[in-house]
Amino acid sequence: MKEEKNNISRRNFIGKSVLGTSVILSGSLFGSVLGANRFINSIDTRFDNTPSNEGVFPFYKYAKQYNFGEFIPKDQGGKFVQMETLSTEDDKEIVKIINQEYLDTNLGSPNDWSIFEKTELEKSVWFNRFYYLPSFARLYYIDKNKEHLIFMMDLLKNWIKENPMEGPSKSKYNWFDMQVAWRSINLSWCYYLAKDGLSEADKKTIYDLQAQHAKILIKDFGKKELNEFNHQSHGALAILYLAILFPALPEAPELLETGIRIINHHADKAFYDDGGNVEQMFGYYPFMTSVFRDSYLLFKSNNVGEPEKIYPLLKKMYRYLSIIKQPDGTVPPINDSYEQDTKYILASLVDIISKKHLSDVPKSILLPDSEFAVMRSRSNTQESWYINLYAAKLIGAHDHAGRLAVNFWFNKNPIFVDSGCCNYDNPLLVDWYRRSEAHNTVLIDGKSDFLTSLKDVQWAAKRFTDNKINKFISKDKYIFSRMISPENEAINSGVKWTRDVALVLDKYLLIHDYFECDYEHNYETIFRYADLKVTPYKDTNRLLIDSGDKLVLIPIAQYEQPTLKLEKNYFGSHAKNILTPTSIFQLSSNGSFHSAYLIKAINEEADIDRISVMQEIDDELFKIDLTDEKGEKISMSISLRNVDDNRLFSFEAN
Repeated sequence: MKEEKNNISRRNFIGKSVLGTSVILSGSLFGSVLGANRFINSIDTRFDNTPSNEGVFPFYKYAKQYNFGEFIPKDQGGKFVQMETLSTEDDKEIVKIINQEYLDTNLGSPNDWSIFEKTELEKSVWFNRFYYLPSFARLYYIDKNKEHLIFMMDLLKNWIKENPMEGPSKSKYNWFDMQVAWRSINLSWCYYLAKDGLSEADKKTIYDLQAQHAKILIKDFGKKELNEFNHQSHGALAILYLAILFPALPEAPELLETGIRIINHHADKAFYDDGGNVEQMFGYYPFMTSVFRDSYLLFKSNNVGEPEKIYPLLKKMYRYLSIIKQPDGTVPPINDSYEQDTKYILASLVDIISKKHLSDVPKSILLPDSEFAVMRSRSNTQESWYINLYAAKLIGAHDHAGRLAVNFWFNKNPIFVDSGCCNYDNPLLVDWYRRSEAHNTVLIDGKSDFLTSLKDVQWAAKRFTDNKINKFISKDKYIFSRMISPENEAINSGVKWTRDVALVLDKYLLIHDYFECDYEHNYETIFRYADLKVTPYKDTNRLLIDSGDKLVLIPIAQYEQPTLKLEKNYFGSHAKNILTPTSIFQLSSNGSFHSAYLIKAINEEADIDRISVMQEIDDELFKIDLTDEKGEKISMSISLRNVDDNRLFSFEAN
């Protein structure tokens, strides 16, 4: 290790890691650690009074403020199971539930830790990653009740007996990949939050188990080619936990060098310049933010690593989360995403960075690398809009087939929603959630994305598309964006699809679709709704949307009016799969044509009759003239060509 490369305090870290090289000779790792402390302390005067077999645990202040699952967001597989099984991240509630024979009820007595492995793999790894175990240690840290530690250690001893690292074991996955990473992080929290209440034998149990995890982490993550997948960056964090907080482990120097190498690679390569993650995972973003936040805190507090390389990324992550978050503070449930709450992760970043060092966050912006845009109302009037646009530049694996999707909230209530996601064990993941028709998109000739529609393939291969957002204009009185899905996208049947979205005067939302082609095609425009009431108005194809506020959706077609179909489909919301409305507007056309949809708030249902819309179309311009329920008139014009911003969209209002 080069000192200038890793910025490691040699006197601090090598003093700790000497134990991991030539001092430990007996079969009892922890006993050797205790016996060697006097030797280490004689050569290394510790200014922080930390024992030589321990690092500086930088999370104590957060353990007092936050429930464990709030401070450390879960990966989405773990989060869905957590909320399906326990329905909470509150440590008191978790301990109460687990204490009530929860493990025996689910795993049998004695506990069979592989019981779900062949039928519900995500549920199986949830039990074996110990997401719930730090809740016991944290409650002890708060109230000093040793009953929490008795249960924690009994569970650990049971698990160790049933899951030997070198076998024989009934489990195929318990000593593999994220299971090892999560378990080692969770065990670290258990050790440090509970250490003043643990016996020396209990400490040895955890230390010896961490030594086993260190070997697997080096083999599984340390020897593999660098990539940008979240499993690897999370594995790097686990490696850093062990290297820094358990420096007497024989592998500590190699662990430290490996963890720094991997975490630096991901800080450099796994995120776009606009802050988005290259996996296009919104729900995973708080989890990934915590990986780099905690690496930074471990480096900084222990005077190792390169915290200055991570610091700019933390600022970028704060900005990104602040931009994309929905009105309720959650991330958009787009792709394999749970609606993770951002307030805890954002608060911890503010604590680390300080508000004065964080730049202002724009209300409306295009994130050009992510191909994601957000529009928000400029004024603080009653009509408050949040709209996100998602091009779907990446499809497959965790990424769904919802190209050129429009999702929006009105007055802090979701209206158009991405279908969301479900527990990965649930067949609905493949049967419904990843398919094109589960999103606010358009099906051309009834085609759903091929790979994400294969019901016998859970993880379709990733592919990059040419779907993009190529215009974003933010003015005082309107915000306009243009998205394009090109004719070479296989699902488009040779049709070039342009979707324009405009928010005008914080009152009107216009969605305009232009399909360019030479032959006849069928088009189904899909709008997915949250759990609210959607009804056709009288015998028309106008829709009344009732979320507490009333909105009207008005189709505007170039030729004949589209046929309307209403049905119920699954919406994954907070780990529940509920049936909510879907509207499908169907049209056929021979050659290029336009369709549009206008959404606005109304006071009462009768207002719908008073709204009239006329349209004009030529080779260069799409224009609508609207007279609203109060008799006010507005004209909106969209250029069909990519002219300069001032001529691309315009409007006039009386």
